[in-house]
Parts: sequence; C-alpha cells; structure tokens
Amino acid sequence: MRALLIACFVAVLRLSASAATFCETVPANEYRLVGSTLCLPSVEVHGTTLYAWPPEEGTWIYTFDYDDNGNDAWSAQPTFSPGMGMFLKCPQTNLCCFEDPTNAPALPLNLPSPAYWLLSCQSNMVAFFEDIVGRAPSEGTRLYKLNPGGYPLFSGNPGPPDYSVYTYANHAWSPATPSAAVGEAVFIYNPAAFTFTPTLLNPRIAAGTFTFEVETVYGRAVKIEFSGELPPVSWQELSNFVGDGHAKTVTDPGLVNLGGERYYRVRSTSP
Repeated sequence: MRALLIACFVAVLRLSASAATFCETVPANEYRLVGSTLCLPSVEVHGTTLYAWPPEEGTWIYTFDYDDNGNDAWSAQPTFSPGMGMFLKCPQTNLCCFEDPTNAPALPLNLPSPAYWLLSCQSNMVAFFEDIVGRAPSEGTRLYKLNPGGYPLFSGNPGPPDYSVYTYANHAWSPATPSAAVGEAVFIYNPAAFTFTPTLLNPRIAAGTFTFEVETVYGRAVKIEFSGELPPVSWQELSNFVGDGHAKTVTDPGLVNLGGERYYRVRSTSP
C-alpha cells in the first residue's frame, strides 16, 4: 500500500509540473485525433494507446502497459513532430491535457501532394486552416474532422459517419469554414504542390477608402507598393508586414482623394 501511494504521488507531481493549460474529458474507448501539444503524463493510464500516422513499418503504435518489471511504461517513447497528430484511445474516461507551447510555430508546413496529412495547430488555440498550415488553402483542399464516436482509420477517401468533410473551392469553404478545437488534429488532403504567388483580392472602395486583401504565408515578409503610371518611374511603399498565413486587409486612402489612377504590386520575401 505504501508503494502504491508513493507511485500515485509522483504521478500527480509529474502532471502538475507539465504546465498543461487546457484539458478535456475523453470518454472511455473513444478515439480522439490529438496534436503535438499533447501532455503525455495526462494520458498515462494503463492500456492507453497512441497511433502515429501514416502507419509504417517500425514503431507507429505506442501503448502504456506493463514493462518487463511489471511497471506501467510506454512501449516506446511517443514523439510528435511540430504540427503533426496521432490517434488517441484511453481504456477509461480520462482528462486529456495539452501543454502551453514555449517555442514559436514552425510554419509554413511543407506538404508534398497529393496525400492525407494528420495535422494540428502548434499553439493552444481554436485554429483555422491557416493557423495549422501557415498559408491559405489551395483550390480543391479538403479538411476532415473526426466525429464523436467515429473510427479514425480509413482506406481511400474518409467521410460520414466517421468524418465531417469540408472542401475549399472558389476562395470559400463548403459547407462552412472549419476549425479545430484546442489540441485537436485534423486530416488535410493537399491536392497540389504549393507555390505561393502573392495575389490582391476583393478590391473595393469603402467609406471613401480603397481597400483590398492580400494572401500571406506565415513568417514571410510582404511589401505593398504603388505607382501612378505604367511603366512606373518608381514604386512607392504603401505598407509592409510579416505574414501569419491569413489574408490581410490593406487600405490606400490616398487613391480616392487623388482622383487619378494607381497601380499596385506585391513583393513577398523571407523576413
């Protein structure tokens, strides 16, 4: 009995020292897709299993079970690459926690295509596609969220009832813009190799100001320049910033007051 009390006390200390900042209750034997901020001590319950994706030869199944000395331990130490996910299954209802990351996100992700990728946000936040991948989706991108009680393994194209499917086409998501909960991983199908060409979107005049959006890539510097004629004698800077993967709004109040023409260009480089 004394040894059991000591073991439980050590486990509690280990969990509290992990600096977990978000927790959720995971029902017994229900699969979850979890991300790289998972706090491993919070799921170290006898019989817990983690599955890496994609299944490959070598170690891709990690179980927390008896070792040769009769103590609970991982069959091999689970490791997460930044932004990658795993399947989680606990044999009993358990509080699953996610650590507050200390490192800056490693973005954008390099996703060779076509392929299904199990991905997660590298920060503890409700995340959209851009937060996970570090850039806007390309035409035909699909995102898959595991439904409660769903079975995660699939062959071919996953779908209902196990997964909810979201498709990006004509600069919009259908049936809605998807998001991932804190610590949740999602499958993303990347239909084509990503090449980034800065593009000005949705130009308009609102409240007497010329406004447009520009797509960005996480960590890549963007400079907006303009000229009053073509070919330009010189380009003048309108705005500059470092991208975060989301579209950014740019305004030029001088255009409406000028009453003439302006031409714009976008330059994007590594910071």
